[in-house]
Amino acid sequence: MLLKKDFYLREDVVQVSKDLLGKYLVTTFDGVRTVGKIVETEAYRAPEDKASHAYGNRLTDRTRVMFEAGASLMCTFATAYTTSLM
Repeated sequence: MLLKKDFYLREDVVQVSKDLLGKYLVTTFDGVRTVGKIVETEAYRAPEDKASHAYGNRLTDRTRVMFEAGASLMCTFATAYTTSLM
């Protein structure tokens, strides 16, 4: 089911985040379709949320999407490193 924009425009960002869990993100680039299940989300209530990159209305190229209307997507990537203690 394709989610309509009003799904994302709700006031309670924590509930929106919870409601996204279990949904699928589907993309098609250059004729290649990819599908991924959303298994983790985060929600921030900027500008007062100190955990948010946009805390205190901090507008940068990185945070610009956080100041746009709902239904915008911000993707972050985490890289894990492991080291051997032996």
